[in-house]
Amino acid sequence: MTSVKKNKLTETTEKVGKALARSTFKAESAGKLAQKKVEDLVGKVSKRAHEAMDAVTKLKGSEKKDQEKHVSPPFKANKGLTIPDQFGFIAGNIHDYLDKNGMVPTNRLINAIMQKKNSKANVLAAIGWLARENKLQFSKDGEMISLK
Repeated sequence: MTSVKKNKLTETTEKVGKALARSTFKAESAGKLAQKKVEDLVGKVSKRAHEAMDAVTKLKGSEKKDQEKHVSPPFKANKGLTIPDQFGFIAGNIHDYLDKNGMVPTNRLINAIMQKKNSKANVLAAIGWLARENKLQFSKDGEMISLK
């Protein structure tokens, strides 16, 4: 009987060992399959993220190009005059306006001179020109302007 018990014990041990080996193999196979799927998914997500970043970069680049195309320079030479010549003529218009109207709000002066088809940048540059030549007087808060 001892021999039969040993055979049954050995047989049972072998069965348990085989079952354990099969389950370990299945677990390893399932783990490898899961790992491969995760790696594939991460690869796809990473690829999409890089594509999205490239698209954003290209879009920003095209927006900058579009902005560069549509942005006009603050000072434009027109009427056959150079930009400094235009400032001089606008400064003359400012001088005439202030001579007739005395101290006026700065915004009113700018709007009045801009109505003569001058850009705000050119008008402000001309005011700066006259201020630099010490021909203008400003209120302490800068809201009023007049000739000296």
